[in-house]
Amino acid sequence: MEVARSCLSATASPAPARRVVHLRSLFSRSNCERHPNLRIGIGGMTFLDKFFKKPSETVQPAVSGQSAAVSTPNRPAQQTQRAPTAPGNALAPVHAQGRGIYKTRDTALVANDRTAVSAGAANNASRNKSREATAEEVEKLSSPGWKIITGTNGIVEITETQSKYVVLLASERDGKTTHTLVVARDYARNSETSSVKIALQRKGYSWVNEFHVDLPVIGTIYERTGGNVKVKSGDVAQMQKAFIDLVAHAAKRRCSDIHLDYENHQGKIRVRADNVMMKLTDLLPTEASAMCQAAFAMAEASDSTYMPQQHQGARITEQSVKKKGLALPADVSSLRLQFDTLSQGRYLVVRLLYAQKVGSNEDVDTLGYAPNQMRDIKLIRRRKEGVIIISGPTGAGKSTTLQRALSATAREYPGLNILTIEDPPEYFIPGAIQIAVVNATTAEERNEKFRQAITAALRSDPNIIMIGEIRDTASAMLAFEAAMTGHLTWASLHANNAISNLDRLRDKKVEEYKLCDASLIAGLIAQRLVRRTVLDKALTFEQAVEAGMVTKELKEYLPKLAGPYLSKLRFAGEKKFNPETREWETLADINEAYKGRTVCAEVIRPDQTFLDYYKDDRKSDALKYWIEHLNGMTMREHGLIKALAGEVCPNEIDNELGSLLEIPVERVATLMSYVA
Repeated sequence: MEVARSCLSATASPAPARRVVHLRSLFSRSNCERHPNLRIGIGGMTFLDKFFKKPSETVQPAVSGQSAAVSTPNRPAQQTQRAPTAPGNALAPVHAQGRGIYKTRDTALVANDRTAVSAGAANNASRNKSREATAEEVEKLSSPGWKIITGTNGIVEITETQSKYVVLLASERDGKTTHTLVVARDYARNSETSSVKIALQRKGYSWVNEFHVDLPVIGTIYERTGGNVKVKSGDVAQMQKAFIDLVAHAAKRRCSDIHLDYENHQGKIRVRADNVMMKLTDLLPTEASAMCQAAFAMAEASDSTYMPQQHQGARITEQSVKKKGLALPADVSSLRLQFDTLSQGRYLVVRLLYAQKVGSNEDVDTLGYAPNQMRDIKLIRRRKEGVIIISGPTGAGKSTTLQRALSATAREYPGLNILTIEDPPEYFIPGAIQIAVVNATTAEERNEKFRQAITAALRSDPNIIMIGEIRDTASAMLAFEAAMTGHLTWASLHANNAISNLDRLRDKKVEEYKLCDASLIAGLIAQRLVRRTVLDKALTFEQAVEAGMVTKELKEYLPKLAGPYLSKLRFAGEKKFNPETREWETLADINEAYKGRTVCAEVIRPDQTFLDYYKDDRKSDALKYWIEHLNGMTMREHGLIKALAGEVCPNEIDNELGSLLEIPVERVATLMSYVA
C-alpha cells in the first residue's frame, strides 16, 4: 500500500507558474529515484527545490502509524494487453472489463474544481495496465486515424502544459469505442499528468491501455491536429536560478561539461563526467530555450544580444552572476558557454572551469605527470626565452596544465610580469595579468582581435606570455616573434603527440629555420586524460580473464609485459560476480567502476640533434633519439606505468592511447626506473 502524499494544485494559473510546477516535478524525488543521475543527495532535496519551492508547495507526510490510503476492493482480472491499433487495423485494442475506477481516501488534488479528488486514484486505477510502449506500438500510436480526446480545445480541455505530457486516444471497431492513454515516460507521476487522469475519470472516461513513451511522441500525436500550442518561457530570473542549480548539480559530480539542446518537440540535458556523456532528463523545448536565454543574459564578454540563429560564445563569472543576486558553486570559477544553431533549435555546451584552491602550491605533477616529465617541465620553464607548446584534443586538460604551470612559475619567480591572452580567460592564474579577447561577433573579427591582443601584450613589458590557442598563421608568427625578442611564450594547439606540434606549426606557415632552432623551441608537450579505476570495485588480472574482459591477445601478452607487476594490475570492475547464478554480470552503470581522470603525457625538451633529425625529415630517428638519449616516454608508455601501478585499467590504455601489444617487454624496466 502506497503512502499518500499531497500534491500541488493544478488549478488554472498563468503559464509561468505552470512551468515552475513542471520543472519541480521534472526533478522531483520520484523522478530522482527512477533516474539516479538526477540525485543531489543533500538532505533529500531534489533539483530546483530550493529555488522554486513556495510556501504553499509543501508535502504533507502520512500520519504516524496510519496509512494515508485505504485498501481498494478486489479488481476484476486484467485481460492480456495487445498493441494499440489505429481504426481500420485488423488488430484492435481489447475492451476493458468495466471502468476499473476505484475510490480511495487519499490526499486531495484540486483540479479546477472544488471537489477534492484523490491523486492516488488516478494512479491506482491504471497501475496494472500501464507499461512501456514497444517500437511497434509507438509506430501505431503515431499513425493517422486515432481520434484525440484531450487538448487545449479538445473534447476534454486540458492546459497547454498538460498537453505536452499526456494524450487520450479513441478508436472504434465493431461499433465499440475504446480508449488508450499515452503518457510521456518521465512525467508519468507528474502532478499535471495525475490531474488529467482525474479530469478524464470525472467525465466518465476509462482506458484499456496506458503506454509510456518518449516526450517527442506526445508532440507528434498532437501535431496531427494542428500542433501543440507553445508554452510561455516564464520568468528569466527563475530560469537563471534553475540554471545555476543545474551547474551546482554538475559540479557536485565533477562534470566537465553540461550539454543542453532542443529541437521540435524535445529538449534534453546531458552531462560529461570522466569523458563519458550521460543523459540527465528531457525538457520541453520552450523550457530549454528559456534556459539558454537565461544563461546568456547573465554572461559577460559576449555579444550584446542573444541571437538564436547565430553561433555565439560567452562567459559567466562570479561577478556576472553576483549581479543577478546568485552565486556560482564554491569550487567553480567560471563557465564557458558555446551556443550553436540547429535546424529547428539550439545547442548549448557549458564548460565548467574549476577553481584552484587559494594558496595552493599544486603543480602539474598533481595532474598525473611522471617524475622524469616534471623534471623536464621545471627545466623548460626556467628558460628566459623560447616557445613551449602544449597540445591535445578538446577536453584533454590543456588549459588546466597551463594554469598550473604558470601559477607555479609566478610563485617561484614573483618578480616576473606574466601576461595571458585568452578568448576568454578560463582559469584564474594568481600573479598573472589576464587579457580577454571580447566584443567579436565573427570568427574573422575574433582572430583579428586576438592578434591585436598579442601585439599589445608584446608592447606591455612582459617576461612571459601565454597565448590561449594558436589558431592561425598570424598568431603563430607572433608567438615566435615574442620568443625571438627575449620572451618565454606558452601556447596551446591541437595535435596528436608531442613531435606533431612541430608539424602543426609548419602547417601554420612557421618557417623551418625557426622550428629547428633549439634556442627557440623550448618544449613540446602533449597530453590526454584517461579514467582512474575505482579500486574497491576493481578486478585482478585473473578475475578479469574469468569475466571475459581481456582479449585473447592481451591475455597472452600482459603476463610477459607486466612481469613482476602482474599482480598489481587492476581492471575496472565493469562486471561483478553473482554467487547465486555463478556468472559475471555487467554493472547497471559501468561508470561506477571509474572515478576521476589522470594525465598521460609526452614531454620533449629538444636539443639541436633532435631538431636536426626533424629538419632532415627523419622523424622516426628523432623519436628514437628522444627515447634513447633524452629519457623520452610516449603517452602509451606513460599509461602502461599507471596500469602497472593499478591506477588505470589496461583496457582503458589500450582503447584510449593505443595497443599495449606494441610496447616491447624490454622497455618496462626502463619505464619503471623513471618513476622509482
